[in-house]
Amino acid sequence: MIKTPYILFVFFSLLSFAVKAQESVLLTVKVLGFKSIRGTVKLQMVDDNNKEIFTKIEKLSAKTYQLNINVFIKGKYAINVIHDKNDNNKLDTNLIGIPKEGWGCSNDARGVMGAPKFKDKLFSVTTPKTITINLVHY
Repeated sequence: MIKTPYILFVFFSLLSFAVKAQESVLLTVKVLGFKSIRGTVKLQMVDDNNKEIFTKIEKLSAKTYQLNINVFIKGKYAINVIHDKNDNNKLDTNLIGIPKEGWGCSNDARGVMGAPKFKDKLFSVTTPKTITINLVHY
């Protein structure tokens, strides 16, 4: 015959394990370098397979932007940001493909004659951390 205290011990042990598995790590993303507060900021977070896991589109109210993200799976991620000044939901470019709106990536990754390499944007999230992204304007 199984006693009640034993059943309760097993139940709470399993519950404790399940809660620990769902603990998150706080990632704070600061974006600097907005030239105006017109338009929206679009922030996209992808995993190390370049699969989108999070997108936030928000009206700007200041020339800096901060977002707190609870990351439930520790690993490597990359973040892309655009300042969509005219709210057309895309990064506008000129005739030769140079961005006309502010943009940025994690690690302040920059490309040479094109977009930054994906591996240069990756960063690890294993403990709470703050990253800063400085927008680029041409």
